[in-house]
Amino acid sequence: MLLLTVSVGCNRTRKYPLQGEVVGKNAVTSEITVKHGDIPGFMPAMAMPYRVKDPAVVQELQPGDKIAAEVVIGKDPSDYWLEDVRITDESARIAAAPPAVPRMLMPGERAVNIALINLSLAHDMSG
Repeated sequence: MLLLTVSVGCNRTRKYPLQGEVVGKNAVTSEITVKHGDIPGFMPAMAMPYRVKDPAVVQELQPGDKIAAEVVIGKDPSDYWLEDVRITDESARIAAAPPAVPRMLMPGERAVNIALINLSLAHDMSG
């Protein structure tokens, strides 16, 4: 009877609260990489990928988002994922916005007025 109790106890999933920052995502594998603090009773602070079962959540998340979630550990300890993912702060999205993509000027368009320096001439003058 004791063996049955121990066996049943090992077959259930465990959940741990996670708070961290999304540092990357892969929509193809439905994973986000999270830099998180200590997860008491589970693991120290680190950055690692976590599977998210809902692809819509992965699409919504962006690098820089601060999140809170539940790390779920399946029956097999190598099977883990995030559930109940909530964005707690998305203000870093603005700072992480990609720069404007350069484009080719068309004939007749004016170029932006910038100063250009001829480094070979500057080198010749120095010495």
